[in-house]
Amino acid sequence: MSKELPSPPPEIIYLQETTKAAFKAIIDDDANNDLLERFRFTYEARSQQPWLPESGGKLFQTKSLAGALGRVLYEFNRPTQTWIAERNNQLKMYKEVDEKFKQELLEARDEAVSDWETPSGLFFWFAYYLKQEVVNLNQVTPDKLYPRLINGMNFYWENTYNRGYSGNPW
Repeated sequence: MSKELPSPPPEIIYLQETTKAAFKAIIDDDANNDLLERFRFTYEARSQQPWLPESGGKLFQTKSLAGALGRVLYEFNRPTQTWIAERNNQLKMYKEVDEKFKQELLEARDEAVSDWETPSGLFFWFAYYLKQEVVNLNQVTPDKLYPRLINGMNFYWENTYNRGYSGNPW
């Protein structure tokens, strides 16, 4: 018999819904197609490595595309670097995005924001870092999260081949 997790506190429920709305706004905004193409490239490159969460391997609580969005949540406040973006653009590190992929992103977003209770959950760290920035989790709006999530997606793309990518750990 599996143990049922308690319901999240109201501030976490609010932050989960607000984060979902911010992700949806990013996905629905045609101005972000380049961003989504870069994100898809990185996700698909990293999903080929079985030791990374994007692969959907058995080692991870959050799998596949939700794992990639979890990385965005975890790294939303990391500084991006222009020279890396320029290099990645020269290497044509992007992949076309269609409506099917956008729908998959929307579905994965729900899983990405679900693990709020444990330090192994990336949404836990997202909430924690927002609190460190003195963000009131009960009042933050999607438009305030929007640029943070875009920054996380850019950082994720810039680090396609970093963060555990190289070298087989087994």
